[in-house]
Amino acid sequence: MRDILKRMTGADPGDVTVSRGTTAPIVRTRPVDRLAFVGADVCRPGRSALKAAIRTVLGIVAIACVALSARSSAAEFNAKDAQILGRTLGYSGDGLTGLAMVGVLFAPGNPASRLEAERIQSVIGDELPTGRIRLHTRLIAVDRLTREANLNALYITEGLGGDRDAIADAARRLHAPTISMDLDCVTSGACVVGFSSEPTVQILLNQGAAEHIGVHFLQAFRMLVREK
Repeated sequence: MRDILKRMTGADPGDVTVSRGTTAPIVRTRPVDRLAFVGADVCRPGRSALKAAIRTVLGIVAIACVALSARSSAAEFNAKDAQILGRTLGYSGDGLTGLAMVGVLFAPGNPASRLEAERIQSVIGDELPTGRIRLHTRLIAVDRLTREANLNALYITEGLGGDRDAIADAARRLHAPTISMDLDCVTSGACVVGFSSEPTVQILLNQGAAEHIGVHFLQAFRMLVREK
């Protein structure tokens, strides 16, 4: 099992760490008439007290911005995600090898969807080696999906909820699993496989969705991942 996880992620499972949150102490205000704020008397704010309050507020805003930036960047497709994607496809069917073409679907009228698709293509580049296969991508507007052929997988970006039936029809025609980093896409049955690499690697398989479009994965893969 350890060897399989290492092949899936490109890293030793022993290197995977789980971050633990800390609980900040609850501070209750005292029932007094005069409230002290960062050591300054708010009831009679002098210039120094006002400056201290401004510095405190700006500090809180800066921390919040850093936290939001970190959360956003963690959700972006990266090199580790590309390895997970490629190695997952290596377990599809009877064991895919060689060049694997991934159709990255996006909604033409959704800038965030197009940006996500372009980032995925940028990270993967041209024929990225991932285990037994070499990944290649093709950006596809969802309204042109019926014209596509020779795809080994369909990657679903955000904003495609209204195209679920059309994507499922194409997946059945192509015998291609639908994949996304949005785990909710898997739990809803709109995607066959979902994964994330941060803070730890998670891979979720919806076996019912896989059977619905006529695709399957090797038993070794199903032993490794969590099934919906």
